[in-house]
Amino acid sequence: MNSEEILESQRKEKLYRKNPELQFPASLPEAVLENFKSPGVSTVRITFIIPFRGSIRLPQLNKCISNLIDRYPHCEVLLIEDSHTPVIKQAIPGTRYIFVYNKRLFNKAKCFNIGFLAATNDIICGLDADMLIPSTLIDLTIAKVNENKVVFPGKEIYYAYEWIDPKDLSQKFWYHKTWSRDRATTQFHGGIFICNKKTYAKVGGFDQRFEGYGSEDTSFYMRCTESKDNADTTRVLDLIHIDHDYNETEQQAIETNRRLLIIYSRINVDERIADCKKHNIFHNL
Repeated sequence: MNSEEILESQRKEKLYRKNPELQFPASLPEAVLENFKSPGVSTVRITFIIPFRGSIRLPQLNKCISNLIDRYPHCEVLLIEDSHTPVIKQAIPGTRYIFVYNKRLFNKAKCFNIGFLAATNDIICGLDADMLIPSTLIDLTIAKVNENKVVFPGKEIYYAYEWIDPKDLSQKFWYHKTWSRDRATTQFHGGIFICNKKTYAKVGGFDQRFEGYGSEDTSFYMRCTESKDNADTTRVLDLIHIDHDYNETEQQAIETNRRLLIIYSRINVDERIADCKKHNIFHNL
């Protein structure tokens, strides 16, 4: 078997064991495919902020960045690597690279906050390093962003194999009838957000007390939606997630952060925003 066949065999074994309905990958629905084919028309300048750690996800990162540069040629891409040893030895063409020394668990929240401070454009978009988005993000969200909303545009998530070519979406995708919608709209509020800097600072940015993977995005979402008139959750954008595995340390951090989220969510939202600002690097702004 070639490398793709080996990876597909491994993926089938893992996915089928837990989710029998995933046995039959399919092409993207025509409407979704057309959405990814449509060119964006907005000329608004935007800064994408991509937190990153670890060599395992370099393939996903490279595809994510390649997709952004092709679709948003005038954008700024801030790549924030958080680690004790840099994996990225030289800047990826088309990006600005910032290395954040950190011996502890990955602090994705801090990366977003650093990106907020470093962005040269007023409109920022936080994006996971394993996500592909269509060219219509700004067209579909700019009106709400200009109303000082944090927009959470993710509608449904389609799962791609690691070897996906962002320029060729004719291949097969996994679609989970629960994950693909609920992860984007109820259980999972990460992957992507877009707003202006004023609104990001107003809601306190990301909470840096969440270390490792998980719940930092849900905490941000909850503060935005629970504070007065600060969020828009009109789901307008289909997303493609490039698949990857989680290691044991990541799984442990996910569970720890879930418990922290429960504790913090019991506090009044205004107190939560003030408390969050105290722990962030831009607390004195």
